[in-house]
Amino acid sequence: MAKMSGREVLEAIQAGLLAPPPMARLIGFHIVAGARSATLHLNVSYLRGLSFRSGTITAKGRVVRLTRSAALWKGW
Repeated sequence: MAKMSGREVLEAIQAGLLAPPPMARLIGFHIVAGARSATLHLNVSYLRGLSFRSGTITAKGRVVRLTRSAALWKGW
């Protein structure tokens, strides 16, 4: 795995060839298919901490603009 690119690692996890990281298993995070693009800027704001009592957390995103080299998307 040390010689794999980040993309190769994610694809191997998605294909079931590699186990997901422990934190991903703990919180039930899984990769859903879709288009690939580069991350040019990432900003995350946390409103409050989570705990087991928080229940299921779902993150959603929507592509606002897609070009050949980058994507602009909104998440909530």
